[in-house]
This record gives sequence, structure tokens and C-alpha cells, in this order.
Amino acid sequence: AAAAAAAAAAGAAGVQHRRGLLLTLTLAASTSATPAVAPAAAAAGPGFVGIGEAAPLPGLHTESFSQASQQLHMLTQLLQDVPVPQTLALLGSGSMTRWFRSELGLDPAALYPSVRFAVESALLQALAAARGCSLQELLELQQQQQQQVLGSSSSGSSSSSVQVNGLLPGCGSVDE
Repeated sequence: AAAAAAAAAAGAAGVQHRRGLLLTLTLAASTSATPAVAPAAAAAGPGFVGIGEAAPLPGLHTESFSQASQQLHMLTQLLQDVPVPQTLALLGSGSMTRWFRSELGLDPAALYPSVRFAVESALLQALAAARGCSLQELLELQQQQQQQVLGSSSSGSSSSSVQVNGLLPGCGSVDE
């Protein structure tokens, strides 16, 4: 309901479009189990590509387009040659937060939400490409592994859905 209210407020304020940034992240093709984020100059070469979007929504996000752009630029410098475990997406809840802290020395809570979304989205897409699967298959595999760890999954079971959170335009209530 809060997201719908923010979207309605943004619409009422006359926002008809919003600016965004695309982050193209390339994991270097490697025979090791831990590829690294390729330098920008090598991004056209062999590797596994993921794309993330940072598009702050006025009225919902606290950051401006300019602030998101500056922070994303800083992060692209930090990410170069940083090792990324191919199992990062499969390590369970909090794994991305731990990776940000251990490899980048950053508390991800200090990142603007749109920037964190862009980086995490790009990383997950690149990791899926490195495994030779879709993002949906990667997330389903993560969910299955978490269920096995918790003991709530029988062997051989398969999930056909992935929970997604997003903003949708609308005028009605959450129940509608």
C-alpha cells in the first residue's frame, strides 16, 4: 500500500518519466571456481554478462539520479578484479551482504537502494550465465538448497515459482 501511495504521489507531482542507469557487469571467464569482475576495458571479451538497473523513483527513493550515478560510478571502480564465488547466489540469506562486506569493505546498508539493486541484479545475472542457466533457474536452485538445509524439502521436489517483489501502478487497494 505504501508503494502504491508513493507511486500515486509521484504521478500527482507530475512525474511522467524517470531517468535510470544500466550497469553492465562482466565476470571474467575463468577455469577457477572464483571468477572476478572484469575490468571495463575487458568487458567486450569473453566472460559472463549481467545487467542491472538503477532508476531512483522520486517520492519513494531518497537518492536523486545524480547521487545514484555518482555512487554507481564509485562502485564500478571498486568492483574491478574483485573475486565473485560462483556459489554466491546459493549461499543463502545474507550471502550478498557478507560478500559486500568481505570483498568490497562496504556495508551494503550504506548503498542507495537503487544502486544496490543494480549491482545485485547484475551479479546474479552474470552468475546465472556462468552456470549456464537462467536467473529463474538460479533462484529456484537457491530456494531448493535453502529448503534442504532447513529440512522442509523432500528429495527430488522441484519448485516452479520464484517470489518477486516489485512496484505496480494502480489505484486500488492491495486486496484488489
